[in-house]
Amino acid sequence: MSAIIHYSTLPDPEGGRALLLKHYLPPTPGASLILFSHGLGGSRESGQDWIQPWQALGFGVIAIQHPGTDIRELGDNIPYALLRMVRHAFQRESLLERRADVLRVIAALDGHPAIPAALQRPHNIGLCGHSFGAVTMQLVAGEARDSLPPAPPRDARIRALLTLSPSAREPEQPPGLAARFAAFDLPVLGITGTRDQGLGRSDITPDNRLLPYQAMPPGDKYLLVYDGAQHRELAGEPPDAGRPSPRFRDSLRAASAAFWQASLHHNPAARRWLRHGLASTLHAQDHLEYK
Repeated sequence: MSAIIHYSTLPDPEGGRALLLKHYLPPTPGASLILFSHGLGGSRESGQDWIQPWQALGFGVIAIQHPGTDIRELGDNIPYALLRMVRHAFQRESLLERRADVLRVIAALDGHPAIPAALQRPHNIGLCGHSFGAVTMQLVAGEARDSLPPAPPRDARIRALLTLSPSAREPEQPPGLAARFAAFDLPVLGITGTRDQGLGRSDITPDNRLLPYQAMPPGDKYLLVYDGAQHRELAGEPPDAGRPSPRFRDSLRAASAAFWQASLHHNPAARRWLRHGLASTLHAQDHLEYK
């Protein structure tokens, strides 16, 4: 059976920030839903190379397009527009807007007509994002920053977080990394690469992308680092014509699927494979650890 895709717009009750949504409906309605947040300059089409296999396994997925940091802001001069977007993105207002976007989608899961019936009222919710989308989902999951008002208590249905190209910008700022990530008592899988650079010369480094995992308390926390993997390759965009898929494509698909099955479907075999089987499928210079 072909994949079922549905598009909708979630209006802003205050009239200013409508959210474009892409819905990946599961083959049969299930109890688990994954929310996906794109990186800078992305859209609701982002992440589909990872999302499609999750949908085939029975997970529903909603990809959220964030106004102000999406593809519509790029225009013709993409390099300049991306750098301008970087400066804007990590300001307080942009972080709050993105966090609020995700919380508004979660609230809409309980009956809003913009959400297909097959995705309504999930028992379990997984959060996923790439780059700035990973930062967005970290904030929804409970990352605390002195510069931001606290998020509302985390929805009890949120059971897991998967971050692609995660980061911890300004790690020296209060309250310190351990306090920033102290509330992460849910399973987390962070995926990055040894060439996973940020957009600017002084922006996020590959080493910075390890910091969220290192700061989180132990308990179902996983870090997967692919040797040579670059930032764009981790976004899950279909490869350009004539451009090969990332060499780690199948591995990332398998690792992320096992993580969702273990964390959202409570599958012990998937959890065992994630810890003891995945490593045997990696290249020699790839790295997997857990705590």
